[in-house]
Amino acid sequence: MNYKEIKGYLIAVDLDNTIITGFDNKDLESFQVLKELAKNNYIIIATGRPWRSSCGFYNWLELNTPIINYNGAYVHHPKDPNFKEIMITIENKKIKEFVHKAKDYLINIFCENKDDIYLLNDTDKILPYLHQEGSNLIIGDYDKILNCDTNGAILFTKPGSEELLEKFIHEVYHDEIRLRHWFTLDTLVSEFYSPETSKANALEVIRKYYNIPKSKTIAIGDGHNDIEMLDYAHIGVAMEDSHNELLPHATFITKNVTEHGVKYFFENYDFKE
Repeated sequence: MNYKEIKGYLIAVDLDNTIITGFDNKDLESFQVLKELAKNNYIIIATGRPWRSSCGFYNWLELNTPIINYNGAYVHHPKDPNFKEIMITIENKKIKEFVHKAKDYLINIFCENKDDIYLLNDTDKILPYLHQEGSNLIIGDYDKILNCDTNGAILFTKPGSEELLEKFIHEVYHDEIRLRHWFTLDTLVSEFYSPETSKANALEVIRKYYNIPKSKTIAIGDGHNDIEMLDYAHIGVAMEDSHNELLPHATFITKNVTEHGVKYFFENYDFKE
């Protein structure tokens, strides 16, 4: 494939399980493809991660574009002060209220405002989720430490608490807060976020910033949080082992990250269609 033939696209790419595995294991073959494509296209990292744990990938790719963090709750351009930063938050009083009312099934919770992390209980189990390096970690009673609005929250609750959580969110917050679940074997991990937060909304802002036609947009991801982004893009690409609810939204299903799925897409999609 001559990547020089692919020009003028806005290409949004998720990180975890799309071009990296574990915390920082890059799919180097796909990274090399993206680095080459960045010469003639706009590559956008679109991730649920904070900036502090995605900046290394941004710099490796030598990007000069905005980046989408916290699934669209924080969007900024590290190299262009003229880009208007997006910061979407949830009122801290709503999070405090949740902590009080969900105490019977809540195990832990953390929330962030840029690089400030507010953690309820300090446990070893929470460490892989925090992306702690470069952060300011504040631990303790939320009534005492949570003094600002945050980009959302990650909840750790007892297994089988899905219905209780969803009922609580619906009855107390109506459409003001949304919830999505990440399942683990012995804990339910859920994300508490604003309905305004989406990678698709962030991508629309960036598309308009660069004045790129919708027909020149590509989105690549693997998770439930990528559904709106794939729906938004002209070409939506899902990894083969994606969340089962994402797959029906894809126009192209590529191989998984261990088989260099992003590279596979760019080598096998007919851009002349």
